[in-house]
Amino acid sequence: MIGVGLWLTLSSCQPSHNAPDGFVVVSQEQQVSWQRIFNPLLINGSARWPTTAGVYEPLLIYNPMVGSYVPWLATSHFFNEDATRLTLKLREGVHWSDGEWFTAEDVQFTFELLRETPALDGRGLWSD
Repeated sequence: MIGVGLWLTLSSCQPSHNAPDGFVVVSQEQQVSWQRIFNPLLINGSARWPTTAGVYEPLLIYNPMVGSYVPWLATSHFFNEDATRLTLKLREGVHWSDGEWFTAEDVQFTFELLRETPALDGRGLWSD
């Protein structure tokens, strides 16, 4: 009876599907059930993946599948040779919800706000 119980326990830990040869199955869900947590202010990082980019439109979105950045509010970016200056080319024709133009001053304000208020710098932009 113990052997049957052990076999049932171990077999329930196996994946319910088998990937064909040459394929890898990647599961982003590492919890018992899927939860609809779209709060971008959660400290522990348990908000669903697209939440932050959907609420706060970023300059660039990192695509981990190809290992590069996708332009969003910025159409391009580059660092100088010693990585002390970041240059961003902003997308033209972007307005805030109140109709005001999106400008370089807005981007600078946000970067400065994060530097002056470490509690808002959830990604550690200014920690180095």
